[in-house]
Amino acid sequence: MYVAVKTLAPALRSALAAVGFKRADISVEARETVTLDYPADDGARGFATLVDLETGRHETMIGSWGGANMFSPRNRVDLDRTARPLPPGTVLVKGQNGGRGCFAHLYVHPDLLPKLLPAPVELTQGERDGLYCHISLKSGEYRREELRRRRVTQADLDSLVARGFLKRNAAGSTQVTVEGKNACGNYRGY
Repeated sequence: MYVAVKTLAPALRSALAAVGFKRADISVEARETVTLDYPADDGARGFATLVDLETGRHETMIGSWGGANMFSPRNRVDLDRTARPLPPGTVLVKGQNGGRGCFAHLYVHPDLLPKLLPAPVELTQGERDGLYCHISLKSGEYRREELRRRRVTQADLDSLVARGFLKRNAAGSTQVTVEGKNACGNYRGY
């Protein structure tokens, strides 16, 4: 599931800003147990931030550049794979930042998930296929060809734009929204 960052609690937005996360949406996953480790790529370092939504406090642990190495044998973000319970009312933000930018994911206790979940929506097969093509294929000839192959009509696409699942610019190019990603859910096109 994806959530627009602007709709998150101020404590979460503050924690994301502190690690340099500047994207419009973020993936959210429900977990009762979590680990602190986050493997970092070359030129990046992992981080783990625990956010208490009640008090607004957050604590960030930072890994080593390039991930685990012999010079930091006790770095928890690089090496700690112990599963620990995620307390209710807290969110774990894990990700990496570095030369390619900042990437992050939210892990929330299942009790908090209903507050973040959007209402379920009904989609026709054409609308579902249209969203799938926009999420999984880059723009250009491949997407147009797949939309044609799946018999997605212009009316299906117009309906998705009207419902806010796709946005269309003045030139006519379309892009999937956070709401569209969530409406498509786990649909994989088959």
